[in-house]
Parts: sequence; structure tokens; C-alpha cells
Amino acid sequence: MFNDTGCESCRLAWAGGLGRDVLEELGINYERQARLHRCKKCGAFWEEPNGNYPCGLSQSEAREFYAIA
Repeated sequence: MFNDTGCESCRLAWAGGLGRDVLEELGINYERQARLHRCKKCGAFWEEPNGNYPCGLSQSEAREFYAIA
């Protein structure tokens, strides 16, 4: 799923920690123990679970879990 989400810029930001400025934090879901990020370049939604690898979310999942517009 990681390689199928977003663009090269946001995947590199997660994989290498460099260029994290391309990721915008949108919110926290305490029940899911995770943060929601969106790539400023391609608009992909990423969930960063506490203590786990980031994974892609659909726009409908982002709305459901993080109440974004």
C-alpha cells in the first residue's frame, strides 16, 4: 500500500525523513492513536499510526476518521 499512495515526494518524505515540509498535518484521532497528514504536492492523505508505519487513506476515510471537509 505504501508504494501505491501519493507521489515520489511524499513517499520520500516518509521513507527518508527528508522533505517533511511537503507533508501538512491535518489532525489527530485519539481513538485510532494516529495523525492525519496530506501531501502539499499531490493531495494524498496519509495516516501516521503511533508506533507504526504510515499508510494511505482515501478521502472518504480521512473524512470519516478525522472529520475533515
